[in-house]
Amino acid sequence: MWGGKPAALCFLTDITERKQAEDTIEQTNEYWERTFNAVPDLIAIVDNDYRIVRANKAMADRLGMSPEECLGQLCYKLVHGSDQPPVFCPHTVSLHDFGEHFVEVCEKRLNGDFIVSVSPIFDKEEKLIGCVHISRDITEHKREAEEKERLIGELQRALVEVRKLSGFIPICASCKKIRNDKGFWQQVEEYVSDNSDAQFTHSICPDCAHKLYPELYEDQPKHK
Repeated sequence: MWGGKPAALCFLTDITERKQAEDTIEQTNEYWERTFNAVPDLIAIVDNDYRIVRANKAMADRLGMSPEECLGQLCYKLVHGSDQPPVFCPHTVSLHDFGEHFVEVCEKRLNGDFIVSVSPIFDKEEKLIGCVHISRDITEHKREAEEKERLIGELQRALVEVRKLSGFIPICASCKKIRNDKGFWQQVEEYVSDNSDAQFTHSICPDCAHKLYPELYEDQPKHK
């Protein structure tokens, strides 16, 4: 008898409670795994030796592998194709100062630009055991920003190149010449050319054609 209960009953109760606890842990682990793999950012847990301990589906997919195939791989060799960590590696910095670090990376092997955050992980004794790497793809955002900058640059250059005519322009009511800033009278074409990037091409409107060459339009009504 244990506590007034038959030993067999206490044993069964203990097994049931243990099974419930194991089921709860399993459900928690499954939920965490689904959440881990549902995140669109590329996530990897990397130990102190730069080996990948866990990788989510997004990370594995970008590498063309399964999450299981990523385990134990050197992160710098897998991601950067190098034999040692790159000089900008935030993981290296975190291993030295135990802090969180961010870096923007353009990685051709992953076909994109990323903002990478690295956060240290500690065990119960506060000993550093690795880092969580989260890489957010900013390729499209960066492309849009670059396109916006390009358009702004083109607009600024156009504004510099274009010389606008503005304000009151003194023009003769009879001959239509324009008085420039120096007080000289110029033909319209000359004035506009001197004060803008516009170019002229000449032709004859229908009204002037009737006046200049009436013999060509004797049988035709005058243009209105």
